[in-house]
Amino acid sequence: MNIFDFTKNFPDEESCILHFKTQSEQKGVVCLKCGGTHHYWLKNKLSYQCAHCGSRRSLRSGTVMEHTKLPFLYWYIAMHFLTITKKSFSASELQRQLGHKRYQPIWELVNKLRDVMGKRDETYSLSGQIELDNAFITTLIPDGQKNEPLKRGAGSQKQSKVVVMTASEFIENPCPGKKLSA
Repeated sequence: MNIFDFTKNFPDEESCILHFKTQSEQKGVVCLKCGGTHHYWLKNKLSYQCAHCGSRRSLRSGTVMEHTKLPFLYWYIAMHFLTITKKSFSASELQRQLGHKRYQPIWELVNKLRDVMGKRDETYSLSGQIELDNAFITTLIPDGQKNEPLKRGAGSQKQSKVVVMTASEFIENPCPGKKLSA
């Protein structure tokens, strides 16, 4: 998603809250006290109230945004900038872009997001027999380079080299006596 699509989808705080609320409800809101799944939405408090026991749960609770008072829009902008840039995006640059006075809360926001992103990557580890290969993927040629003569072979502008890794498992032949075709 480029910056224009982002600003169209999330122009203000209310749109970010609505999106976050929708995502929470799709995952399922569960009461921390009684385990109930039927809740009332308290718009002015940005929290859910359990229909069974009456306990309240903030929209932020159980997420990386818990225990912060920064606007949802700040979090969404930070997530966007951290995921679209190829290189790292500094907390001080984010502070400048947001126009926030204090550095500390923005630094904590960025570090929380980096921590969560790192933990997410840990869940996708390969194990067992790992196969590694390279592949050439067809890419688009930028408009400024379309009239230039193209290179041929592995260094062509039409193809980009990528590394592909996969974990594979050995499967027994279900029909002994017959060869498996690849």
